[in-house]
Amino acid sequence: MKHLYRTAVVCLALVVVLPPLFAQDSDNIEFFGDMVNVRFFTGSTSLQVDITTSNTPKEGISYSPNPGAGGYYGVGIYWNGIGISFVDDMPGLQSDEDLYGKSEFENFTMFYYARQLSFDLFYQRFQGFYISNPGKFGMQKGDPETIRSDLTMTSLGINAYYQFSGDFSLIAAFNQTERQLRSGGSFLLMATVMRFTVESVGPLVPSAYDDGEYAGFRGGWFYSLGLCPGYAYTVVFENFYLTVGGFLGGGMIYQQIDIASGEKTGFNPMLKTSVKSALGYNGDRIFGGIIFIYDIVSGGFGDLYVDQGIFNLEMFAGVRI
Repeated sequence: MKHLYRTAVVCLALVVVLPPLFAQDSDNIEFFGDMVNVRFFTGSTSLQVDITTSNTPKEGISYSPNPGAGGYYGVGIYWNGIGISFVDDMPGLQSDEDLYGKSEFENFTMFYYARQLSFDLFYQRFQGFYISNPGKFGMQKGDPETIRSDLTMTSLGINAYYQFSGDFSLIAAFNQTERQLRSGGSFLLMATVMRFTVESVGPLVPSAYDDGEYAGFRGGWFYSLGLCPGYAYTVVFENFYLTVGGFLGGGMIYQQIDIASGEKTGFNPMLKTSVKSALGYNGDRIFGGIIFIYDIVSGGFGDLYVDQGIFNLEMFAGVRI
């Protein structure tokens, strides 16, 4: 574990120290550093976890929170690349609790955006899940065994992004403290460190399929470290823009899992895929749009794989003052 933390510190330090040596100015980027952005937003985030063993169907058993959970709204204030958001959950939007159970959701983000270097710090916690593919295991939606109010999943991590071209602005698409004036793209590099936990009272694989070396899997702690190269491009028309970017990379996961025979630990490879896109208007003072983000982290032991997918869709509008 100490080696993992040391490696994480070294990777993040390189991402922080090296980019300023290659920083570029560009007449394609307009910076609004002397103005304060006030940004209003609403959105929804969701988490799906697939658990696959040698005894389950190929796609594994899928857990999701209540479809109505994960809604949020808030306001953010940003200046000179630094921002803080005040976020609250949307109450009363949970779908049929007889089918999906009730879910509780917590969400917190902080970020720092500079010309070519950006950071995202995130925390998400869902409690209360249901099995979203019960038919694969001889069950139906709403069966008592498909609703897991005891199941809690938490993600805590940081992503650091470096863009290699000064003619492209990741900030303009996702934070609007800058504006990209003409179409262009850039290769990017993302360093990611994350802690993901799964906690439950009972086994997470239905009893008819819960056998073998990893029988009785109830959860665990997953510490991941990775580097993901990527590319993003923004199409600009007047003050309207469309940005599409993707990352594909990998690293290592240190896993501590809780099974019937006790605790099992070890290192395993990790694969991460991330898609980020934005569509909007970025005027002199008024801006608004839609952001879509989808992250998948896959990793596991020989006959036990835990795949985590995070989906986020957000609408925003704001003004510079």
